[in-house]
Amino acid sequence: MDLAVISGYFGAVSRLEVTPPGVGTPYFFANAQASLLEAEALGWVPVDVSMFMPMSSDELTSSIQSKWLKFLAFLPDFPEFSNRTIIYADHKIQLTKAAISKLLLSSGRQSKIVVRNHPEFRDNVMLEVAAAWSQPRYAQKMPQTLEWIEERLAAGYEIQARVPSTGVILWPPTPGARAFASEMYEESVRLSQPECQVLWPILSQGHRSQIRRIRYNALGIRPKRRRGRMRVMGDRLLLPLRRFLGRA
Repeated sequence: MDLAVISGYFGAVSRLEVTPPGVGTPYFFANAQASLLEAEALGWVPVDVSMFMPMSSDELTSSIQSKWLKFLAFLPDFPEFSNRTIIYADHKIQLTKAAISKLLLSSGRQSKIVVRNHPEFRDNVMLEVAAAWSQPRYAQKMPQTLEWIEERLAAGYEIQARVPSTGVILWPPTPGARAFASEMYEESVRLSQPECQVLWPILSQGHRSQIRRIRYNALGIRPKRRRGRMRVMGDRLLLPLRRFLGRA
């Protein structure tokens, strides 16, 4: 298998600490020379993308740029990756050989996209919306995002949907996987909404056959204790108040 492990950072300071997992070819995409040098010193193959995604001091812009990598919008500019299985990981997540093996096994013979569930039991998109309000880069375009959610619900999509943790994604080189990735990127850019964990539960409903969800702790990396259904019940009780205050 021709496996590419990709990570990256868009902006001036990455503070990269994670090393390549030791399987596949590891690439680190960045638009700042300091990040590229940092990645190379740790064993990554640096990929300078500043000509495609110029560095910005605006946090929202940089966050949207990162979706260009996460959702494979870079492939037209880097066709050598087009037919490769790609494992994406956020720049703070330390992948291991064991985690890579589990991801590949989870993809199975049908070559499905693999994503972990959120560490908390979030089975309603609005729970993720409520959590996102605490971060300015997500909250900035949340009113437009809420309108988009209403439009999707009117079109038959469901608000009751399991929220993923998109910090690690396996992308097989299949037309279905590429189509979903493209839709995720296009909607993120159109809405100027980098909180992809709000968009994924809605858009994935049109691509269910292409996606395999696994437990958050299934890979043995960065384990978190799930706070369970009681936390979800509490969040639901607070949702009407948050909506009244304009925060959900």
